[in-house]
Amino acid sequence: MFRKIFSISVLIALSIAIITISQSTQAAGLTISPPKFEEAINPGETVQKLIKVTNSGKETIELNVSVQDFVAKGEGGQQSYVEASGDLASQKSSLASWIKYNQEPVTVLPGETVKVPFEISVPNDAEPGGHYGTIFFSPPANKGAQVSIVQRVGSLILVRISGDIKENTKLDTFDTYSVEYNDKGEIADIDTAKLKDYSPSSFFETLPVKFVTRVENTGNVHTKARGKIELFNTFGVKLSEIGVEPVLNNQGLETDKKIVDYIPFNPEGGNVLPNSFRGFQQTWQGYPKLVFDETTGKKIVKYSGFAIGKYKAVLTLQYGSQNTSLPVQEVMFWVMPWRLILGLVILVVALTAGGKVLHKRKKSSRKAIEDEIRRKVLAEMKRG
Repeated sequence: MFRKIFSISVLIALSIAIITISQSTQAAGLTISPPKFEEAINPGETVQKLIKVTNSGKETIELNVSVQDFVAKGEGGQQSYVEASGDLASQKSSLASWIKYNQEPVTVLPGETVKVPFEISVPNDAEPGGHYGTIFFSPPANKGAQVSIVQRVGSLILVRISGDIKENTKLDTFDTYSVEYNDKGEIADIDTAKLKDYSPSSFFETLPVKFVTRVENTGNVHTKARGKIELFNTFGVKLSEIGVEPVLNNQGLETDKKIVDYIPFNPEGGNVLPNSFRGFQQTWQGYPKLVFDETTGKKIVKYSGFAIGKYKAVLTLQYGSQNTSLPVQEVMFWVMPWRLILGLVILVVALTAGGKVLHKRKKSSRKAIEDEIRRKVLAEMKRG
C-alpha cells in the first residue's frame, strides 16, 4: 500500500513538472549628503544649495573642493569626468562653469558635520535639456597620509534646463540570462555594452534567474525608467512576495526594506543620460524574508523556496516627467530541476524493481512452505 501511494505521489509530481557614482559618497569615515541633486532650473535663474560633509572618523580631515562635468561611461550608471574645457566650457553646455563655491579648503573635525554652500547660476542662453556635473571633496595633494585614508567623494548634480525638452526613451532588450558569480560568491552583473557576447537562456535548472533590460535615451535630458517585473506560474497565477523594495527618504537614501509582489525595476531611481544606453539587472532568487542582523543593526534579506515549471515574466515601465508608458514586454522561461527529477525516477524504478524481487522471493518462499506442508500431509496419510 505504501509503495503504491509513494509511486502515485512521485508520478503526480513528475506530471506537474513536465506541464508546468563611479565615485563614492562615503569613504573611510567621510560622508556627504545628499549624494545626488536633481534640479529643474530656467535660463537666467540662480539656485542655492548645501552639501553636508560629516567626519565620523577620529582624525581631523582637510578637504579641497572642486567641480567637474560628467558624461555617461558604459551602461552601468557610471560617470566619466571631464574638465571644464573645450566645448563643455561654453556657457551653453557646461554645468561645472555655472557652479560657484568657496574655493578655500574645508576642515572637518572628528564627529563634526560641516555645511558647504554652493550656487548654480544658469546663463540666459543655456541650452535646454540635461546638464551634469559633480562637486568633489578630496584631500590636498600634499597630505599624503590622508590620501590613503580618505578618497575623493562627490555629490552628483543633474540639472534640467527648461525649453525645448525632448524625452525619448526606448526599450532595447528584455530577456532572461543565466546567473554568474564573482570571486566573493556574489551575483555578478553582465556587461550590457557587450550583451551580444552573452546568450539568453529560457531553461534553468534552479533559481536564481537573471532579467536583463537595456534602455536607450535618444532625448536631450536624463530620464528615469521605473517599473516592475511580475511573475506568473504555469497555471497563470501571479506569484506573491517575490521581491524586496527599498524605502527611500527625500534624499534618496535607503531607510527600510519591504517585501512586495513583484521584482522592483530600478528602485534606486538611476537615470539614463541623453544619447546613451543603460542596462538594468534584476534577479529572481526565490521568496525573500527580512531578518534583523544584530551585527550591523540593519535588516538583511534571505531567500528560500523552490521553483518548477513554466513561468512568464511581465515587464511594465514608465519614464520621464509625464510617466510615459513603454510597451509591455513578456518573456517565457522554464525552471526544471532535472537532476532531482532524474533522481526521483531512478528511486521509483529502484523501489519498483526491489518490490518485484521481494515479492518473487516471498512467493517462492511461500510455495516452498506449502510444498513442505503438502509433503508432510501425504506422508502422514500413507502411514495411516
